[in-house]
Amino acid sequence: MLSLNPGMLVWTWVTFVALAIVLWKLAWKPLLAAVESRENNISDAIKKAENAREEAEKLLTKQQEKLAEAQDEMQKVIKEAKQMADKTRNDMIEQAREDARERERRMLQLAHLSGRKEILSEKQHAINSVFTI
Repeated sequence: MLSLNPGMLVWTWVTFVALAIVLWKLAWKPLLAAVESRENNISDAIKKAENAREEAEKLLTKQQEKLAEAQDEMQKVIKEAKQMADKTRNDMIEQAREDARERERRMLQLAHLSGRKEILSEKQHAINSVFTI
């Protein structure tokens, strides 16, 4: 068993080469094709994922810009509402002051007229009392 037989050595090499050729033709090419196909699929999936990530980043940037615009608009609306509320409050205070001044003027007129009527009434009473004597 340990001795080298040249005929056996030749047939071993012939069998090995024949088997290698058969495996090369039948198994190696399909295996390489399957590995290459898998590599291409993985490469395509990575490219799609990168494209999707870039698109998501663009959408995120757009959304952040829109959010910033909306916040700016909201601040404008709040500022305008505060200004309008202040103006309305000031207008109402001024109107109340004007109304109070008008009422005071009317009261003074009424008091003045009432006082005049009273004076005229007293005068008439005095004249009547003088002539009745």
